[in-house]
Amino acid sequence: MPELRQRAACIGLSGTFSVLRDMFGFQRGVVPPDPVIGRVNVSLRTLLDALGGRHFHLNVIATGSDNFTDSDNIEVDYAIFKLRNIYCHVDLTVGRVQHWSITVAEADSLDAPTEEGQLRILTKRWEVPNNGIDLFIVHDINISDTTGMLLGKSPTPGPCEDKDRIFFRH
Repeated sequence: MPELRQRAACIGLSGTFSVLRDMFGFQRGVVPPDPVIGRVNVSLRTLLDALGGRHFHLNVIATGSDNFTDSDNIEVDYAIFKLRNIYCHVDLTVGRVQHWSITVAEADSLDAPTEEGQLRILTKRWEVPNNGIDLFIVHDINISDTTGMLLGKSPTPGPCEDKDRIFFRH
């Protein structure tokens, strides 16, 4: 299938690769189940067509990775599936997904942040040197804010000045 190789090259893949792991970005190499209905369907044809348009690359960084269970990894894979489904409505998709891990020891207490400042340190210390958006998944986060608990943080304009032009078209 020459188009598969062409689109794979578009997101930086060559040689032997796994469609589910390397094209769809599922770390476990299998389609994740939907937590409510169970079955999830993916379409290689739909993905190949989408990769011909606007897309962005993603670095998924598991922070405190030795604490992640298989259930946690299933949730991350399902989140990638949902992300594609959300963005497809505006003709945008996730291109290359690379998975990175930071062990508890390497994170040096940043795997369980209790202050917003620790999140800034984490993103500065572990920025991935490529053109993908860095998405840190912190295993244990416990930061209060004025409305309850902080579940995530995205600074504006963001710490990734070299990643400002992230949309690709092939």
